[in-house]
Amino acid sequence: MKAMKQIEIQFRSRRERENEIHLEDNYRQLGNPAILAAARYCGKARESVLQTKSQPAYISAGE
Repeated sequence: MKAMKQIEIQFRSRRERENEIHLEDNYRQLGNPAILAAARYCGKARESVLQTKSQPAYISAGE
């Protein structure tokens, strides 16, 4: 029996996406490098978590 591939999609509302873009624009205007670096790091961390979740885990049955 083949296992079905499960895809987990994280839902973000339109308002959440717009607020995130608005905040990033404001931080760029302020020019605070620490805040920009933290925002980039959090974005990359979030992407890596989503990629890890989307990859199937293979477990050895043993021999």
